[in-house]
Amino acid sequence: MVHIAKDLIPGYDLHQRAGIRESIAIPVLDAASRILDDIIEADLFLEFVTYLIRYEEEGVMGRTITVSYLREIIREIYSQGYLFDKEQRLFIEDSRFRKSRNWGVMKPTVDYTVCFLRVDIVGNTRLVKDNSKEEVKSAYGFLRSTVQNCTERRNGRIWLWEGDGGIAAFFFGNRNQAAALTGIEILHELFLYNKMHCPLSSDLRVRIGVHSGPCEYTEENATLVKSETVLKLLEVEKNYSKPNHCTISVTVREMLDHLVSSQFKPMAGCDKSCFSYSLEFGE
Repeated sequence: MVHIAKDLIPGYDLHQRAGIRESIAIPVLDAASRILDDIIEADLFLEFVTYLIRYEEEGVMGRTITVSYLREIIREIYSQGYLFDKEQRLFIEDSRFRKSRNWGVMKPTVDYTVCFLRVDIVGNTRLVKDNSKEEVKSAYGFLRSTVQNCTERRNGRIWLWEGDGGIAAFFFGNRNQAAALTGIEILHELFLYNKMHCPLSSDLRVRIGVHSGPCEYTEENATLVKSETVLKLLEVEKNYSKPNHCTISVTVREMLDHLVSSQFKPMAGCDKSCFSYSLEFGE
């Protein structure tokens, strides 16, 4: 437990926390109680249990150990609306019970590798001018709900939404593939909507960009859009993506399964740094 506490809390000193001189041994139960209180106070309990799972699976310093009541502890965590992600090796929210922006695990000011998807309506000003307020509200509401549904279906989260578009984030599993497939699905849903239900005088069209990289977690949208990864995302969407296209960076494409990556074609004039997908029909 001391080793775990030192890993989770930089500079952790058990004797100092307990108010006892280093020359005096701390009784085992008192030490365990002190460490657990400090872990909970630092909001690191889930991370602590993750260490216990790893230690029981892999042992400690070559020794096999058994953590008493670990299964009961995990069941209790599950009952609080969390699941254990074996690939990321951490507890995440069970989306059946809650869907928070940070999946219940991201900490402010900490850098994470995230794949972002940016959706932007083409010709927003013209659509607002040429159609009634009710028609615009209906069409834009459809896009918002479609992006949210497609995103959350793959355990993503919408991090930013404005009237004419927004940014979704993907963190778990193959986040790059989840974001790329979300972009494709949005285009498919939008195609059917334009053919059957769109109340606007012209089709509702979007540009989609996808890029992955490090980003500091924040609840502040102004800070988010200053991230280098998000700035690159905006560049991919604005400068390279065409109307009703989903354009991904080469960083994302390299992480896709072949079946998915083959759907994205190289774009002229961008030195193979971007690849694009659009809905096409054969003869």
